[in-house]
Amino acid sequence: MLENRKTNSKSYLYRVKAYIDQNYSQDLKVSSLAKMEFIEAGYLGETFAKQFGCSINEYINKVRINKAMELIRTTDMKLNDIAYAVGYKSYNNFFSNFKKIANIKPTQFYERYSHSLKKE
Repeated sequence: MLENRKTNSKSYLYRVKAYIDQNYSQDLKVSSLAKMEFIEAGYLGETFAKQFGCSINEYINKVRINKAMELIRTTDMKLNDIAYAVGYKSYNNFFSNFKKIANIKPTQFYERYSHSLKKE
């Protein structure tokens, strides 16, 4: 019973996570996500990090970079277009986050795995 209350009391965290998963390409801010759940941004950030082991912004970037990797593998989109499609307003920000999360430059990943380069 106590475990159910703990899970239910943190259900807002799973709603926020699901919202990020579905809306990663939007302009997501911790303050907006907190307002959505009627809680303080600092509290949301703290509890999210405790529950999932990373900050909300780190999670957003991981989701975006994973989606970018999928788009590189499965579409003919160019890197710049992919960056914007997954929610980055700046290619430089996309580049640095991609390298940090994937441990490879997006250009190198593109050269290695690009769907358009595999066409014969």
